[in-house]
Amino acid sequence: LRQPDGKFVAVGEAGSITTSTNGRNWSALVDNKVDWYGIASSDSRTVVVGDGGHVMNSTDGITWQTNSTPTTRDLHGICY
Repeated sequence: LRQPDGKFVAVGEAGSITTSTNGRNWSALVDNKVDWYGIASSDSRTVVVGDGGHVMNSTDGITWQTNSTPTTRDLHGICY
């Protein structure tokens, strides 16, 4: 996903959230046990969803906050 500020953000298995400024060189930011399946972005926020109803959001693509949700089901997509 390309954010409005030009950074790229990618999510994946084993909790990986990575960013890149050029799409070639990537830096790992978050490493946890959650498999992330979906990612979406607006002008001001990026949101990721995954295993067990986990949701996280970021305003800069670097610092991530966990959000509580009313479900423990896996979330495979998001539209934001």
